[in-house]
Amino acid sequence: MSSSATSSHATEASRSKRLLHIVIGSALAWGAFYILRTSFVIDGERVFTLWDDGMISMRYAKNFALGHGLVWNPGELAVQGYSNPLVTLAMAAVHGLGFADAKAALVMQLLNLAFVGVTLWLSAQIAEKMFRDGTARLGASTALAVACCAPVAVWSLQGSDVGFVAVYALTCLYLLCGPGERCHRWLPWFVAVGVWIRMDTVLVTGIALLAVLGLPGDRSRARRTFLRGSLVTAASALALLAFGQLYYGNPLPNTFYLKATGSPQLEVLAWGFEDIEKRIVGWLPLLVLAGVALAREGKRNVPALATAAMFTIAVAYNVWVGSDWMKGYESRFYAPLLPCLLLLSTQGLHSLARDRVPAFALLGTVCMLGVFANAPNSNRDWFQFTQPTMYHAKNKEMVEQGLYLKTHSEPTTRIGSFWGGIPPYFSDRPAVDVLGKSDPHIARVPAESFWPGHSKYDWPYVIDERKPDVFLRASPDLKKRDDFKRAYVLARNASFEVYVRKGSLEKLTAASWQIRDLETGAVRRWRRPR
Repeated sequence: MSSSATSSHATEASRSKRLLHIVIGSALAWGAFYILRTSFVIDGERVFTLWDDGMISMRYAKNFALGHGLVWNPGELAVQGYSNPLVTLAMAAVHGLGFADAKAALVMQLLNLAFVGVTLWLSAQIAEKMFRDGTARLGASTALAVACCAPVAVWSLQGSDVGFVAVYALTCLYLLCGPGERCHRWLPWFVAVGVWIRMDTVLVTGIALLAVLGLPGDRSRARRTFLRGSLVTAASALALLAFGQLYYGNPLPNTFYLKATGSPQLEVLAWGFEDIEKRIVGWLPLLVLAGVALAREGKRNVPALATAAMFTIAVAYNVWVGSDWMKGYESRFYAPLLPCLLLLSTQGLHSLARDRVPAFALLGTVCMLGVFANAPNSNRDWFQFTQPTMYHAKNKEMVEQGLYLKTHSEPTTRIGSFWGGIPPYFSDRPAVDVLGKSDPHIARVPAESFWPGHSKYDWPYVIDERKPDVFLRASPDLKKRDDFKRAYVLARNASFEVYVRKGSLEKLTAASWQIRDLETGAVRRWRRPR
């Protein structure tokens, strides 16, 4: 290579590295702005909260940091209502550092923002190393496409485990793409982390370990790496299952029984296929370009095949479990693996374009690839900064209700909660999760129909056995029940409305309430005895 060609190559690499730094810096800045958009001001204080499911794990984490154990309600039967133990332990560490309830979520959001940056960096590094013609330009383009992939950022910054899973999967690919020595040394031990993020990451782990067997080089060493990684993963999984059995009396999370058992399987599959059917049109250009990349790389590019397999198995798993309950957003089951699809599709685009397409046009197309991967609500959440973020108004309402009960109720006041995370966390009151995420009985009742995580109810059990003192809201079917009407009244004052169990009014410390009898409709004024 001539000196001028070498100089030109070095200049191109330098520009691409600068572009990568700009992409990562811009994504982090935009993510910080997004975090601010998720917050709100209550009584003059800016409050941060995660999406409601994330706050379920936060409640377990806070109880653990306070010395009550990894429990939903201190002093009651322990139930594993979370499915992301490593994330929950990270949350516990945040609470252990003494952050107030209004700011603890912010710390977790900033941690997830750092994971977004790591995701972009890993995507760039993998693109440079995975493909035969990988360059810094390809790496920067891939990072740009992933930066435009809203679901990874939105779900991460909303407090789910998507960021953790994305970094885990991409790190496995990064090790597969690196020098053989690094892969054989670190991958067999790193895979132990996966099941502690989520048990179902074992699917990603399995693909990564199988890929090792196909890597060029010493076959006997590859077999040893595969065997060592398999044993480490099995030991890690067994340790997690043993912990569940010893601590909670059940090896599997309660959410397994809630979501994976007792539902009509055909309806489950129908939900899963419906989700993919809606997304396949947006994914079609990406899938075509990914096919181009795989065809040009051939069967010998084992990391590229593993990348395709990780995304494919995530989509198949999403169908099998019935997808996510949040329609209009990307499912959390495959969102962490969208960077895998973008890795391949960006390479396919580059291999077709070569140097025939101007840089600005190529980068614009790359941005479009990232946007194509997004469900409509994800695009709105991430890009339309004038619009409220996901469940913003409802999150604020739930925080206000939780804070009201913390201030205006006795500590023993038991909440019947449809929103299982935010109100119990901010109220510091015992809670009955009527949807069963943290209730082993409800999680195991059969479901007549299917809506992921929202299909199972047992109102006689809740009303007659768990006996919540208050319901923050009542679903239409609950309002129609005679046993509910007999047991509860609707209480209102100037700032709060709540369904209160007859005999529990004195647990609410506000001085005066307007009470409506749910059976007769009669209205009266109730004043708290002095």
